[in-house]
Amino acid sequence: MMRTALTVRMTLSAAIAFATIGGLGCEGGDAADGSESTPVAVESKVVAIDSNSSAEASRFSDGRVRVEVRGSDARLRFATEFQKKEATVNNSKVVVKYELHLDDADDNMSPQRIETSALELDMAEPPTLEDAVNGTVFLQTQFTSAILGNYDNWGCDLLPGKYNWVASCGPKGACCDIHDACYKRHNCTASSWKHPFSTCFLLCNAPAVACFASPIPLGPSECCFRGNCGKPR
Repeated sequence: MMRTALTVRMTLSAAIAFATIGGLGCEGGDAADGSESTPVAVESKVVAIDSNSSAEASRFSDGRVRVEVRGSDARLRFATEFQKKEATVNNSKVVVKYELHLDDADDNMSPQRIETSALELDMAEPPTLEDAVNGTVFLQTQFTSAILGNYDNWGCDLLPGKYNWVASCGPKGACCDIHDACYKRHNCTASSWKHPFSTCFLLCNAPAVACFASPIPLGPSECCFRGNCGKPR
């Protein structure tokens, strides 16, 4: 449960799902006047998530922010792409598309199964590279838990290593408390990530991703004071 003193002002997001994303990324090509139209990366950074994976975040000249999480074998595990949506009346949103790559076998030569989805965030612009990585790691863990049927734990339920501590006990940890409290209030489970038009997805999941991708620090998760981060609820 989140602390009663914690107040977060966040507009609830509408969510959208795509049957297929068709591969995240930008298709190149030449403009009609013969000039190069392919957006190029103007800013990039690589972040070690744990001993077995790292994330590369890039901002492109068209404003998109893409994050790729790869394992120690360099295979793509998860990818997100944040892009500003056309503004509506008195409103603007960022669409984040994401895809999970799962190995069907231990053999690295086996094809990967890909699960995809997307949602809208109440944000005026795509996040910074650091915040995009934070949002991506949160999305990866939550979406993976939904697909594989893992259980909910105290804190942020992230990958082991640096980002587990940063997320739970860093400036974005309270986002997890808000998410957990929302789950309890609406009797939600991780399976809601597979149902993007459900109440739990709209009221709990989408705002949690926006919370992680926002530059606003909210403080650590309650589990840091309890000393039970990562333990089953």
